[in-house]
Amino acid sequence: MEEMLSLFDYLGYAAGHELGQNVAEYAKIRKVIGGVRSVSNPKYKGPVMLYTREFIDEYFAVEKLFNGKDYTEINTELAEDSFKAAAVETVTVF
Repeated sequence: MEEMLSLFDYLGYAAGHELGQNVAEYAKIRKVIGGVRSVSNPKYKGPVMLYTREFIDEYFAVEKLFNGKDYTEINTELAEDSFKAAAVETVTVF
């Protein structure tokens, strides 16, 4: 099994709520199942999500490409484009 990392493990510093939420949303879109670790320290107490290094690398590569766009919006646009392409490709057979 691949090593599972929190964003803190990966970055070396606290990622913050917004980045954590963005990564979690991207994981939903990609249907990636992560893990959970409980953390308790003076600055934060609660669960943190864990992902493979490969997935976190992918997230940051995609984020760089899309420059912080909303991944849900991008996914919706891709689905709509696929639907339109499928409608255009409909062939009538005689």
